[in-house]
Formats: sequence, C-alpha cells, structure tokens
Amino acid sequence: MKRIFLLFLFSAIILCSKIAHAQINYEASYYPSLVVMPQLKYFNHMSAKWFLFDYSTIKLYNLDHSLFRTIVIPPQSLPSFGIYYLTEDLFDNDSTNIEYIVATAIGTYNYVKVYRENGALLFQRDSANANVLNIAASDSGTKMILGIYTPSFSHFEIYSLPGKLPCPILCGGASAGELAHAGIQEHQDQKSTLPYPNPSSSQIHIPYQLPQGETTGEIVFYDLTGAEMKRYKVDKTFSELILSTADLAAGSYYYQLQTPHSKSEGKKLVVIE
Repeated sequence: MKRIFLLFLFSAIILCSKIAHAQINYEASYYPSLVVMPQLKYFNHMSAKWFLFDYSTIKLYNLDHSLFRTIVIPPQSLPSFGIYYLTEDLFDNDSTNIEYIVATAIGTYNYVKVYRENGALLFQRDSANANVLNIAASDSGTKMILGIYTPSFSHFEIYSLPGKLPCPILCGGASAGELAHAGIQEHQDQKSTLPYPNPSSSQIHIPYQLPQGETTGEIVFYDLTGAEMKRYKVDKTFSELILSTADLAAGSYYYQLQTPHSKSEGKKLVVIE
C-alpha cells in the first residue's frame, strides 16, 4: 500500500510540474506608429522574422524581438499603401538582399512596385490595384496576378517570377500544386473582406475587422479625387457595416478602416442607379 501511495504521489508531482510549465508567457510589446499589427514573415534562407512598418520604414525583428534590420521605404506618391511579399529571392535570384511590393488601392491612380531593400526599383505597373494582387506557385514556376483598373476594372495580367514563395514550417514540404491551391484559397479569403454586392444599386455590405487591441474605429469613404465623402463609427459589436446607397451618389468610391493607431488598405466600391 505504501509503495502504491508513493507511486501515486510521484506521478502527481510530475503532472503538476508539467501543468506549471504549460503557461502563456508574456514576451514583448511594440509601440511604434504601426500601419498593421506585428506579423510573422517567413523566408527561404533565414529564420522567420517579426514584421512591422509605418509609411516610411520596414522593421524586421528576430524571434527574440531584437532588431534584425531596418529598411527605408522610398517616398511614394500616395499617402496610404500596403507592403506585400517581403522575400529574399522571389523577384530576383539574389538571396543576399530583401525585396518587397508596395501597392496602393485608393484614388484614381494606383500602382504595384517591387523594390530591393536598398531602394532600387525592380518593377512598376501603373493602374494595378492592391486589392487584386496575388502570387502563387505552379508547376511551371511562380506567377504574379495583377488586376488592372483604368479607372474601372479592365483586365488581369499574369507575370512569371524568377524565384519561389517562402515555405513556412507549417507547409510541411507541400508540393508546388498544393502551394498554388493555398495561394488561391488565400485570395478567396481576401475576397470575403470585400464589399458586396459590388456594384450595388440599393444596399451594400462593408465587412471589417478591427485590429487586435482596438475597440473602435471609423470607416471613411473617399471619391476618386481623394476627397473625403462620409465617415461612420464602428466597434466590435458587429463585423460589417450595412449602407443604403441612397447615402451615396452613383459613382466609384474607396473606403478605409481607420483606428487611433492604424489605417487599413483602401477598398473600392461602385454605386449604380
């Protein structure tokens, strides 16, 4: 009996020890004026990095939160833009530097640009819209799909890229076909955040999601000249704003979710009579 009791006691001590170590532990805080919340970015030739950016610099941090690299973003002609596909050799065959896309989706003039970290411009396509931008792997190489607006939607363009998409640990060595499917699924998930129906003649739904840590925000509408038309306060009670198009004249508009610490990328909607 004593032996059984000691064995039970020993097992209980081990179990309690494991439970005590299985905790959620605080790591770090980031306080810069961020455009997006901190994100993990994966690379082909180095470990994952924390990614943060404002409209002037990109900052990469190691997983221990020490600063890895600061990249100066070349001045842009539009005040609001997004950073996409931060990689080492997706857009060229030089893995010693980092490249990235700067893309816009607000106003009549939009573009997609690819930069090296030293500021060198590798690619530019005017009239391409950030809301219709996707890169996916295929059995014949990596492809970039751009949606062209002049100013309404005109057509898609496909570009071949010299490099490969980074494969995060979670992909588990997926094949090119599987990665291509993942790219399509990601694009479909992005579509779920777009306004619908679009165009609309009666009522339109504006899906939104406040960034982590934010409890209120405003959805701000602009016309094609960039002039502010309307703004609506939102919170976490709902996940979409429902508008009557009677509040907006027929035409094209862009809108943006703004919070005290961030601004989303612009999205387009069309109101018809």
